[in-house]
Amino acid sequence: MKVLVVWGMLTVSVASAQVSVNNPSFEKPPGALPNLCPGTNCSFSTSGVPGWNLTGAGGQFNPGNPSNTIYFNSIPDGVKVGYTFNGSLTQNVGQVASAGTLLTLRVDMGWRSDLPAFTGTAQLKIDGTTVTATGTAPTIGNFSTFTATYLTTPGDIGANIRIVLSSTSTVNQGIFDNVRLTAFDDEFKVHYAVNLANGDSIINITNTGSTDPSSGDADNICVNVYTYDVSEEIVSCCSCLLTPNALVSLSVQGDLISNTLSPSTPTAVVIKMVATDAGRSALASCNPGNITQGSLASGLRAWGTTLHAVPGTPVKYGLTESEFLDGGLSAAELNHLTSFCGFINANGSGFGVCKSCRAGGLGGAKN
Repeated sequence: MKVLVVWGMLTVSVASAQVSVNNPSFEKPPGALPNLCPGTNCSFSTSGVPGWNLTGAGGQFNPGNPSNTIYFNSIPDGVKVGYTFNGSLTQNVGQVASAGTLLTLRVDMGWRSDLPAFTGTAQLKIDGTTVTATGTAPTIGNFSTFTATYLTTPGDIGANIRIVLSSTSTVNQGIFDNVRLTAFDDEFKVHYAVNLANGDSIINITNTGSTDPSSGDADNICVNVYTYDVSEEIVSCCSCLLTPNALVSLSVQGDLISNTLSPSTPTAVVIKMVATDAGRSALASCNPGNITQGSLASGLRAWGTTLHAVPGTPVKYGLTESEFLDGGLSAAELNHLTSFCGFINANGSGFGVCKSCRAGGLGGAKN
């Protein structure tokens, strides 16, 4: 049997994006605010905030940092912050364009040194769905980042995306700064390999380094791989750590179906990949059986080859290569992948755990 190498066309993936937030650090308008307060360069407003809809009590606050540290030790971004007490600041930032998009809201929230307690809430709202940001409460005089994540569904297409910053306290202020929202839909990739009885298929994988577009951090990612047979069952799963701009590879025969959960060896498979953020440590661990929505990451790109029979006698096979497609990840699909992989890890006695990635790329070869 001969293999004819034929290179196919590559498709283009959707990259991660920073969603535009109007006046995200409350620096508009420039200069001093209408009302003065104790300390050098301190001023505040009690009315409308450019780009935001103010309901109840609130406004903008310039505490006078860095020369004035009466209220805060430092400000995360710029010199001004937004504030509310018994009120809210709301902004509509657009509409959901597609399902399977991970929205991530990050807001820096502070505790004024001259007030008795920290308060405030940041929320991401997609029409009727509300996700409240979580984080570690700041120490007095400081700020801490709070994060909310949401994976959009087909029912969310066309829904409005809103950011709500609020405080129900009439004594302590909710203090907000450095509001940023990101959206990406490239965390989930899908491909296939057929005619595996006649030859191998290979996968080349890289990390573009766009893990966190809001901060510009180029983190490592975990590439979590799940292999399905034609009976729609997961036969193996595994993961590998991938640094920015690195190139690694997998052999479908040698890595993905050489140690399947069931004794039979598939001749055709569907391969799914999920990218998760692994930070910057070279010692970070990856677990394809335990993934949360908040850990999903951007930057995964992969290409795969597969064999196709070419018309004629004797039978020849053409080797084509194409990019993995975005799969439109849903919460239900993520739960299915991780729960079944977790079952394999716990109960498979070592079977069903595929081999990890190897450094470098693989190319088409004759068999």
